[in-house]
Amino acid sequence: MAPTVRIAGVDFVARAELAEAIVSWHAWLAHERRASAHTVAAYLRDLAAFLAFLTAHLGAPPGLDELAELRPADFRAYLARRAAEERAKTSTARALSVLRSFFRHLERTGVLSNSALSAVRGPRLPRAAPRPLAPAEARAVMRLAGKTAAGERAPS
Repeated sequence: MAPTVRIAGVDFVARAELAEAIVSWHAWLAHERRASAHTVAAYLRDLAAFLAFLTAHLGAPPGLDELAELRPADFRAYLARRAAEERAKTSTARALSVLRSFFRHLERTGVLSNSALSAVRGPRLPRAAPRPLAPAEARAVMRLAGKTAAGERAPS
């Protein structure tokens, strides 16, 4: 049976040394970075999902040694799995951001270094079209600019 560790209410499949690194990252997020409780919880869930994927992908629960040996293809396989599950691209982009944050923390604290993640590009996100102003807002902008909207009389 795979070793499961509960950290801040989230179950992780990870070896003990990796669990310690997760606890350290969690503390950094919550206390030093002062991320909101919702952000921290979402980040932990995203990391737990990645580690669960790695357990299946590698055939055993990951530890620090396995994380240090990951290649870009391993991260791309995770992204492909998320795409196959039809996850939103914005959700996948956040999950990738979480992994980058975690791996940067591991490097900053001297736990491990792995540059493979820097070779992985995230999903292309759809660009949102700008929303039009409401008619009242448009008139206010026009007044500020000294103009009048079509069909409106200029102030006397």
